[in-house]
Amino acid sequence: METLLLETFHQMIEGDLNPFMTEVRNFKELLNEEVENGAKLLSYNHTYFTKEHIEYVEANSYYFKGLHDIYPMHSKHQIRNDKYPHLLTRASGLPANRKVINTFQYYPSQFELVMETDHTSMDNLESRFYYYNLLLDREYRSVIDTLYRKLFILSDKEDVKKYVSNIQSFLERYINLIDTNFNPTGSSEWHLIIDTVLAERDLFKLMKQYLEGMVFHLYTNYREYLDLERRSYYFLQRIAIKNKYKKIDYIYEAAGSDLIDNSLKDVVHEFITSFGDNKSQMPMSSICLFEILIDQLHVILRENRDRSSTYVSGLVSDAFFREGYNAYPFVYYLVEQHESVMHYLRDPHRIEYLKESIEKYKSLSSTSQFVFNPHYAPVREVLISWCRNQISNIQDASVPRETFKITFPGTVSELATLFRALKEVGLFGNINDMEFARILSSLFCTERVATISVSSIYNKSRVIDQKAICNVQAHFKTAIDSLERLK
Repeated sequence: METLLLETFHQMIEGDLNPFMTEVRNFKELLNEEVENGAKLLSYNHTYFTKEHIEYVEANSYYFKGLHDIYPMHSKHQIRNDKYPHLLTRASGLPANRKVINTFQYYPSQFELVMETDHTSMDNLESRFYYYNLLLDREYRSVIDTLYRKLFILSDKEDVKKYVSNIQSFLERYINLIDTNFNPTGSSEWHLIIDTVLAERDLFKLMKQYLEGMVFHLYTNYREYLDLERRSYYFLQRIAIKNKYKKIDYIYEAAGSDLIDNSLKDVVHEFITSFGDNKSQMPMSSICLFEILIDQLHVILRENRDRSSTYVSGLVSDAFFREGYNAYPFVYYLVEQHESVMHYLRDPHRIEYLKESIEKYKSLSSTSQFVFNPHYAPVREVLISWCRNQISNIQDASVPRETFKITFPGTVSELATLFRALKEVGLFGNINDMEFARILSSLFCTERVATISVSSIYNKSRVIDQKAICNVQAHFKTAIDSLERLK
């Protein structure tokens, strides 16, 4: 990696440009030199207008031009001067040291002011902020230009991939450092509003905006060279949702009708809503798969409106499977489909059906090298394992034996809550939730429920039941008292 690439960001975080170590520098003089050399001190403001005047809002100011590319509002176009000839002269509340040099209108009444600031009346803190903004903007443009040139210099694709991945690692490291030091609440948008005091924290907010701008540039222009198994960023998920919002609306509308099975509707809804969760830890590959699946679901639902729900549901299910969507609701849906078929078969035919299913899953290859959520196993592996377990259970059931289950003295909710608590403190290793529910179902019954279904105990373990929690806590207190007496 070239020494000068990302050097400004490195020096601001760990070197001589760290804002906490530079208060004594004469930034007014440094900024004046930049202006004399042709630098323009630009800022931007997202605000509102009527036909009469502009309502300038200080809190909506920003200094990184690409901010609205990564946190988009609406498409924009320039305000027509012939339609609003005196608009720019009627700005209400505009600071005295700023003048509007351009405007871009957002639909319907929002717009962006492009302003140039006069530096002569700035104090040292304000001069420092604008000086650092010039440095960051210069570095940002340097990275973009260097990447463009590298595509022509490096003939080997692997060399380009290594180079881009190296930048990706540095960007991720710097963003993590800034979040760790200045974002204790964990908010995904804490850095978007620059305070008027322009303190040190505001400089790191500004830096994170530029860093995210570079991440966006890499993802938009060099996606094929990125390490897509690295963490994603919530703003990339938001952009993907915005770009696909019309198709998403269509999918919601179609899924809300009788076009697909009710149980598959829940899978589609979970797929879209989970992607919009800012707490989800997804890799960048999940964004690619999300975009592909949205396109495919839109085509399937649009072109098959006159077909049966069984046929359309099969197409939707196949699309999820091919693209590696492996969330639990989809796995349960596929298991339920198998169980509905097996319900009408006798044991020898069930075994034959399950063996055919295993061969089918072995022969199916995913079109994607990724899975949607790397924290879960691929769907094919889960279903092959499930089919084999079912065959084993059927064969074992053919041997006469006494079936014994432990009777739990409470409700199914209390049983699920008890073992969820024990599992979350690490007493049962890394077993996944579905397999754990299957084991509990085979081992326990209650006084009222002789056979507890896997889906029942799984669902109740995920729902917070306050009454069940209180009852389980009472059992724990009794157990603790018993242990005390054993000492």
